[in-house]
Amino acid sequence: MDLFDDFSVVPAHRPTWAEIKLENLLFNLEQIKKAVGPEARIMGVVKADAYGHGVDVAELLQDEGVPWLGVAFLDEAIALLEADGWTLEDGASLRTKDGQELTINWVRPEISEVADLLESMLTENFAKAGIGLTVTKMSYEDLSAAYYRQTDRSEYDM
Repeated sequence: MDLFDDFSVVPAHRPTWAEIKLENLLFNLEQIKKAVGPEARIMGVVKADAYGHGVDVAELLQDEGVPWLGVAFLDEAIALLEADGWTLEDGASLRTKDGQELTINWVRPEISEVADLLESMLTENFAKAGIGLTVTKMSYEDLSAAYYRQTDRSEYDM
């Protein structure tokens, strides 16, 4: 029997080694910025701790103006938040940094089963991580109009 004939025996986590050349990462980021234009907001994916380079790569990406970081698991998000100075004091429900509470503002369609499920999942997991979630529901028409009339797209995070 081949190892991959039965996926139940494939380990969920396997040791991985990768060499990340930061100058190549910066070159690739510049190419992406050129391709998508200056108005696009880029998400740097640092899941799996960026193959052991998570905090260093995350800091570099943010220094280069990447506003969002994508992770695969909640513990990775928490590690990045803590490395960036977001603390969750005993008994507190929200992380703070420099006196500011960590809250994500999300605008979503008011009628959407997918958005309903996503909101439920986000609410549960953000609470575990000490992140607040403010949800604004809009019709598809209002959502589209609001998005396209914004000149500053930083009003909402997602």
